[in-house]
Amino acid sequence: CTILDIFSTPNDGYDKARFAVEETYRRTMDLPDDGTIYAGTIQGSIYPDLRRKSAMLMSGSGVKYLPIGGVVPMLESYSYSDLVTAIHSAKMKTDFSIPVHLFGGGHPMFLALSVLAGIDMFDSASYIKYARDDRILMQDRTLDLSDLEEMPSWSPIANRYTTAELRDLEREERTKALATHNLFAI
Repeated sequence: CTILDIFSTPNDGYDKARFAVEETYRRTMDLPDDGTIYAGTIQGSIYPDLRRKSAMLMSGSGVKYLPIGGVVPMLESYSYSDLVTAIHSAKMKTDFSIPVHLFGGGHPMFLALSVLAGIDMFDSASYIKYARDDRILMQDRTLDLSDLEEMPSWSPIANRYTTAELRDLEREERTKALATHNLFAI
């Protein structure tokens, strides 16, 4: 169960990001001791000292796993340097017996680097989010369906549709087909 954390973005100022760290920790300390497996989200925006502080606080709070939050904007803007710094800063102060989860970090082009940086678990809603926007995940990038000339041969929908046929599908059916491809890509 994930606590109600205060999300911090790369655009947040230091004081706002510090508040997110402190308030998220306060909420963690208010959790009942009822056997529920709680996740303590590591916040801190782009500030390494705040990521370290948050990781240290959450590691000592009794939670069972540690998501690193606020990273999707960094992924979407290809700010990999900031993202790796956020991961590294957090990992430096985590209890290594507690698994670390990268919230929303399931894009194929970042998975290998995430593992190298020490991430244990991933999730991503990108497969459906991108499908709804007519975007298609590839191993190394995300493309608009309108820019795709042909489906990659490894796609589970490659034998069912041409790109022209995909573009002509009704919205709901197209979204389902693209989501199938995107989930397979992840």
